[in-house]
Amino acid sequence: MFLATPVKTVVFVYKEGGWAYSAGTFILLAADFAIVHPEASIGAAEPRTMAGEVREADPKVVEGMASWIKSLAERNQRNSEIAEKFVRENLTLTGKEAKEAGIINETARNLDELFLKLEISEPKIIKIQPTPIERFFDFLLIGLWGMGIIQFSIFGILLILLGLFLLIMEVFQPGFGIFGGLGIVSLILGIFTFEAEPFLSPQIFEAMTMIVFGALLAICILFVIIGRGVVKSLREKPKAGPEALISEVALVRITLDPAGRVEVKGEIWLAQSLDGKTILKGTKVEIVKVEGNTLYVKESK
Repeated sequence: MFLATPVKTVVFVYKEGGWAYSAGTFILLAADFAIVHPEASIGAAEPRTMAGEVREADPKVVEGMASWIKSLAERNQRNSEIAEKFVRENLTLTGKEAKEAGIINETARNLDELFLKLEISEPKIIKIQPTPIERFFDFLLIGLWGMGIIQFSIFGILLILLGLFLLIMEVFQPGFGIFGGLGIVSLILGIFTFEAEPFLSPQIFEAMTMIVFGALLAICILFVIIGRGVVKSLREKPKAGPEALISEVALVRITLDPAGRVEVKGEIWLAQSLDGKTILKGTKVEIVKVEGNTLYVKESK
């Protein structure tokens, strides 16, 4: 994505004692401007295989990763020999050492120094925080993607979004019907369209798939149950206070012209015709709303 965008990209390893190892180093070198705190650390990108235990990767994997990081460095005119050592020798460098070796563009201790060296005056800084929905996906899916366990597919993401939409529709339906069933199926199919990263152990991918499948199914059921309860409580009319009289039928005791009095549940209330029309004594009316001690009514059908 960094290589494809026309927007200039900057990656800043921003704090003393901070680090960008492994995939972080690849991300750093892919940016147009690689900036590192002088006392931060980068490198340590030698690949490992996880299959119940961590062990050295297949030589072809190492060769592939070395070629990849070397091409990123060359693309941005950085020291490709040092980049290759990050993978082959697990080399690590401080920001100061990386600048001297020509593997990064600059060092900076804070944002002010960063913008000064980039010759950016009066920068507009927008901090983007994840929404609750994004945090949910981060926990279930993006975290697995970040760890190299799954690869996303556009079709899979669309299926998941469709599944969430159908589950929301199900919340507003009586009983558990077609929307809920199709929503769960859509979510499950979306999960199963994701593929394992090519270097990942099949056992880990299968285990994580089952964990995600079980967690997602449980969340779907809880979502429908809790959502249904919330919607039901919102739809129920109050069981106490004047608002509890809404939709009740009352009897006009003093003609409403447009104000008068009605009797409801053995009590006499001030009332007013909702549309301003006259409603004669003895007419049955329906209570539409309550404001203070006044009932607003219309003729009952």
